[in-house]
Amino acid sequence: MILERFHALQRQKEHRKCGRFPIDSKPNNRHIRDMENVIIIGTGCAGWTSAIYTARANLNPLVIAGEEIGGQLATTTEVENFPGFPEGIMGPDLMMNMHKQAEKFGTRVEYDFVTSIQRRDDGIIEVKTSA
Repeated sequence: MILERFHALQRQKEHRKCGRFPIDSKPNNRHIRDMENVIIIGTGCAGWTSAIYTARANLNPLVIAGEEIGGQLATTTEVENFPGFPEGIMGPDLMMNMHKQAEKFGTRVEYDFVTSIQRRDDGIIEVKTSA
């Protein structure tokens, strides 16, 4: 497993050297962006938690959010079962707190829609967005 990860990292370095990048942010390959270390799709609790931990690990995560940040909790009134809030917290407030905390550690956020995710033969995962 460790050797497989090493080879995947080596392939990523080679792709960066030759200018082939796996994140396509325009349909029909009109524009291709740089390779990302971590892409998190969605902004619910799991997305923001992932963003916080990966940003703190200096992995420079990119969160791709849809139109509304926070997933289902953004439309929930009082959340009574989230750790650390014994009196409860409003869903939108919780999501904004998590968003701020993720950005504090360096998370970048793009408001876009993922249109496809594909694993290439070389092991690189290609994420296409609608922008």
